[in-house]
Amino acid sequence: MLLPAIGAHASRQVEEHGWVLLPRFFDPGDGATHRLAKLAARIGKVAPGRAGSRVAIEELRPLSQLEGRPHSLTQKHGLGPFPFHTDCAHYPIPSRFVLLLCAQCLTSTAPTAILTIGSLVLGQDERNVCMRGVFLVRNGRSSFYTSALSQAHGFLRFDEGCMVPVSPVGKGTAELLRTRISSASPAFVHWSPGDLLIIDNWVALHARAGTTVPGSPRLLLRAQAFSKLP
Repeated sequence: MLLPAIGAHASRQVEEHGWVLLPRFFDPGDGATHRLAKLAARIGKVAPGRAGSRVAIEELRPLSQLEGRPHSLTQKHGLGPFPFHTDCAHYPIPSRFVLLLCAQCLTSTAPTAILTIGSLVLGQDERNVCMRGVFLVRNGRSSFYTSALSQAHGFLRFDEGCMVPVSPVGKGTAELLRTRISSASPAFVHWSPGDLLIIDNWVALHARAGTTVPGSPRLLLRAQAFSKLP
């Protein structure tokens, strides 16, 4: 897996560790949205991450539960920490890469936490369980059934905001992943304006690790780069 758009060293970091932080990669001022869109298009096929949206580059701001969209992480968790999840889990094939650009923040801004499949230490028997457990992925009329671990593509899909286990093995899979996530040691990204974080969404989960103060200037721009358009 090579990402020439970000250079050989950064590309190797993504391949070996599942993510890379590029400090002050962009000027976060005017034109940042356009530059992020161009970079994402060089990495994959860019499409909106939210079902029904036409906005390819999304603005992520701290919102209260009352301001959150129905069934969203914000509606469930508001300004508190977000759980570990796969972006675009509601699509049959999630985005391959998530690009997050810090456009505005303070030193106290809640960091982003990252966990890779490797850090969950799943043995072969446990991986087999994750491939057999059935979940309903809720996405309106486009809802579907699937497993947490794709046998065909090898990616991990886990987002309890839209995934509901519907079989005994599926419930066991959810409990297994919760347990491993709670005992794992994540990496933390502490934001500065202009920082660019690229996550391999097929091998790493991410979360907002901390409470956000109401009115916080935390603003992240997000692009989804797909290997296959949803």
